[in-house]
Amino acid sequence: MMFKVIVLFSLVASCLCQDESQAEITRFDNVIGPEAGQYEFAYETSNGIKEEVQGEGGKFAKGFYEYTAPEGEVIRVEYVADDNGYQPEGDHLPTPHPAVAKAIEYLKANLPKQA
Repeated sequence: MMFKVIVLFSLVASCLCQDESQAEITRFDNVIGPEAGQYEFAYETSNGIKEEVQGEGGKFAKGFYEYTAPEGEVIRVEYVADDNGYQPEGDHLPTPHPAVAKAIEYLKANLPKQA
């Protein structure tokens, strides 16, 4: 009887502590657009990682990725990458204090313009 209990607990523990290195790709889409450089791709893995992107090589990309943090929270980052750089957005990302944005606006309005 004790052996069965130990085996049962071992099975439960192995299910709860999945080895991330054994994750499998469960979805993979890859599309090359009709115009030069256009692309779309998406994938998902068995451990909950997802990413979807569409863009034009060297010009812009727009998409998201998500995964589950060790604490169990789903982390999702939506982003745009273009002439203005990489611009991520997500609830978990830090944001500047409102006073910083106000100070920047004040400086923009009150600093002398340079030629």
